[in-house]
Amino acid sequence: MSIKLFDNIKQLIKKDELLGEWNSDDGSGFMMIMGSWMKIKFNGTGKFESWSEGDDETGGYNHSGEFDWKRIGQNKIRIQEKGSSKIEEIEYVLKKQNGRIELTSGQPELEKFEINAFWNFAQIMFKKQ
Repeated sequence: MSIKLFDNIKQLIKKDELLGEWNSDDGSGFMMIMGSWMKIKFNGTGKFESWSEGDDETGGYNHSGEFDWKRIGQNKIRIQEKGSSKIEEIEYVLKKQNGRIELTSGQPELEKFEINAFWNFAQIMFKKQ
């Protein structure tokens, strides 16, 4: 009986797998031109930044902001960017590979171009293991 209680306590205090800093740096150096970064905090908030140098035709961008998030399932979260009324439910996939964790979520509009991405970033997000 006490072993089961101990397992329940361990589960309650287990650190959420999404907590921490994530970025789109895949090691290629491309992040100097275009990239994304986010920090998911324990208190249900987070920050993000996404940038691109662009060119003469398209120009660049630098988006940053904050969001609120909440776990609603094993691999499912709810995110709402601050200042937006849009609430998104995101089912994500984690894959451990090459000493880091890859974070992606379903992006039907990008999948036809064979682009893996997470949330509103057009890139995979990575975190060191």
